[in-house]
Amino acid sequence: MTECSTALSLFPLPKLEVVVRDDGGEITSDAGVLLVREIDERLGLTERLAQCLSDARDQAKVHHSMLGLVRQRVYQITCGYEDCNDADWLRFDAALKLAVGKAPEEESLASQPTLSRMENGPGWRECYAISEALVAAYVARHQAEPPARIILDADATDDECHGHQQLAFFHGYYEEHCYLPLLVFAQAEVMVSRS
Repeated sequence: MTECSTALSLFPLPKLEVVVRDDGGEITSDAGVLLVREIDERLGLTERLAQCLSDARDQAKVHHSMLGLVRQRVYQITCGYEDCNDADWLRFDAALKLAVGKAPEEESLASQPTLSRMENGPGWRECYAISEALVAAYVARHQAEPPARIILDADATDDECHGHQQLAFFHGYYEEHCYLPLLVFAQAEVMVSRS
């Protein structure tokens, strides 16, 4: 029988032993998602978005709330995991589970197919409601001190596609098959009083 070690001693540092162990329990390299959750709590953004989505699922078979699904997807994207396939391993991540509202020892978060169904489910009315919710969140952010003016910068950006993704077309300027989403950036300029 092979004896397996759970610890590996490496080079020592002055007054400190360096040990690699494989019994660290639930760990993560994406603890920043907990800060994202704090910001989201203050803005109430994912709650606003979840309220825009209808839930036609059989509630007797539902394991993940619509708010939990929206939070999981938004937080994944915020952490740089824009591909829905990343959920297949991120669904077990302790920090993401905490951010979504589950303890690390609870059941896993939603799988890629569940998140994809949630993303592809909304119709045009729900998409319009989401856009209204985003504008309302932006306006609410500036209620206390209305800006002197708001500058909107609308710009398209290419998102190169590989393979035959749905709704990807060849763009002559970028010379590639891509998505070309229109992004709108807003900058609020606060009036400075001079005394």
